Amino acid sequence: MRALAPALVAVAALFGTVAAAQLWPAGPSASQADGDGAPASIEVIPHVEQVMERGQAQRFRAVVRDRAGRALEDAKVMWSVTPRVGTIDATGLFVATSACLRWDGIGIVTVTLPAGVRGQMLSDGALVAIHYDPSCLTVGEGER
Repeated sequence: MRALAPALVAVAALFGTVAAAQLWPAGPSASQADGDGAPASIEVIPHVEQVMERGQAQRFRAVVRDRAGRALEDAKVMWSVTPRVGTIDATGLFVATSACLRWDGIGIVTVTLPAGVRGQMLSDGALVAIHYDPSCLTVGEGER
């Protein structure tokens, strides 16, 4: 895979810092569900930035744990990607956009689920960067 341009890496780092502060709690809080088996934390794996080419796929998985740190294997999670630099299905399979972009795209794959306390959600995410593919542009289109 190709390396990202330094400016894009800086934008990704800034975007990731802002997104992390907005989306992800520092960890389970004491106010979360006290019952055994209630979700208390969630982590998306892999949790490192993925640099991908148009059409490439990456499987993400969610690890959900209760307050005691036990894995909750049957937790029903919801996947999303923002902005739409690709698609992700209910199993965590992300496919980099098949659209022909004129720029490198940066997005966040996010996994969420209810926290066991009414109205609270747990979430975690990972950055994805999609390389610009000039070969998909028609002749002259990339010159605009």
